[in-house]
Amino acid sequence: MAKQLTPKQKQQVIADYVDCGNYSETGRKHGISKTSVRNIVKADTELSEKFQRKKDEVTANLEKEIEQLNDSVLKIYKKGLIRIFNELDTTKDVLRIATAIATLYDKQLKSAELNMRRQEVDAKMREVAIKESMSKGVDKNSIEDSMNQLEKMVEISRAPLPPHELP
Repeated sequence: MAKQLTPKQKQQVIADYVDCGNYSETGRKHGISKTSVRNIVKADTELSEKFQRKKDEVTANLEKEIEQLNDSVLKIYKKGLIRIFNELDTTKDVLRIATAIATLYDKQLKSAELNMRRQEVDAKMREVAIKESMSKGVDKNSIEDSMNQLEKMVEISRAPLPPHELP
C-alpha cells in the first residue's frame, strides 16, 4: 500500500518540488514515487502556483541585486584604473598598480561571497517560513502570512551595502 502523507507533508512535497523542479528528486527526498509527487503537486495547483510565484520573485530580486552589485564593482574598477593611470610616474608605480588591481579583485570576490551568503539566507528564510506555516496547519491563510513574513525578512536582509571607496 502506498505511503499516506499528512497534509503538512504534502505541503512540504509541493514546496520542495517548486524549489528543485524535479519530481524524482522530490520523491527520493520524501520516500515516495515521482508519480505521487506529480499527483500531489497537481492536486493543489493554487498552492503550487503560489510557491512558484514566490520563488520567481525571490529569484528575480536576487538577479537584480547581483546585477547592481556587478555594476558597482565595475564603477570601482573604472575609478581605480583612471586614478592609477593618472598618477603613473615611474617604474615604482608598477607595485602600486599591482596592489590596486589585487585590491579591486579582492573586492569583487567579496561581493560574490556576499551574494552567495544572501542566497543561502534567502533559502533558509524560505524554509523557515514553510516550516512555520506547516506547524500552523494546512490553513492557506497561515501560508500567506508566512510568505508575507518571508518577503519582509528578504527585504530587510537586502539593505544596501555601503559603497566602497578607493584609498
